[in-house]
Formats: sequence, C-alpha cells, structure tokens
Amino acid sequence: MGKFTKLLWFGTRAGIAGGAVYALNEQRVWSSDTDTRAIYERARQTVPQEVADFSQTYITPYVPSKKYLHLDLSQHWNNAVLATFGFLSRLPELTADAAQYTAALATQAMAAVADAAPLEEQSEKPAAAAQDSVAHKHQHENLANTEDQASDQK
Repeated sequence: MGKFTKLLWFGTRAGIAGGAVYALNEQRVWSSDTDTRAIYERARQTVPQEVADFSQTYITPYVPSKKYLHLDLSQHWNNAVLATFGFLSRLPELTADAAQYTAALATQAMAAVADAAPLEEQSEKPAAAAQDSVAHKHQHENLANTEDQASDQK
C-alpha cells in the first residue's frame, strides 16, 4: 500500500504542476511582453481591492527591490554544471574506494564470525553450566545432610 500511496502522491503533484503549466501556456503568459502585461492587468482587475491592500501593506515591504538582488542565474547554473561534471569525473575513483571499503568491511565481519565459537559449542556451554550448577547444588545439599546427621549422632 505504501508504494501505491507514493505513486498517487507523485501523480497528484505532477498533475498539479502540469495543469499549471498548461493553464499558463493557454493564457499565453510566455508568448510576448504585451500579452503578459495584458494578463497581469486582467488579474489585477479581477482580484478584490482588499487583497491588493493586504498585499501592499503586509507583503510588498518585505520583498527586496531589484537593486538588492544580486542574483546571477547564469553563474549559479554554471557552478551547478561544473559541480555535477566534477562529481561524474570522480565517480570511478569514488566507486573503487567504496568497493574497497565494502570488501574490507565484509572481510572483517567474516573474520569476526570465523573467530567466534560455532553455534553448537555455544549452545552446549550453557547446558553444561546448568548441569554443573545442579550437580554442585546436590553435592552441597548432601554435604549439609551429612553434617546434620553427624551432629544428631553426637
């Protein structure tokens, strides 16, 4: 049921994103500057004045102006591309290191298992210890009974 739920959740999100892209494309948001401005004006006229007032009062003061946004997307894109291909170029080395580490870890685990006593011996030891404990208890009881009998005879 977990995989189906994840698939349904992903499908819902993909459907919402796809629907938003489709709706924006149908409204010609990305076609030209004049079309985009016309859509903006229609949206602004459709939104009630209270929402616009709320936006102007509570949201706009916290949005930084363009002069404070020193965001160079092309540089960020280039950095991401360089980092991705740098990782891909080191991938064979990283994979070899991971394989060596895994092999060493498996060797250590196998050595630890080999050094441990076999399972049959481990299961026999507690049983033998329990038998020894019972035998010791009986010897102790016999010794106590013998001492009691000796003191009664005197």
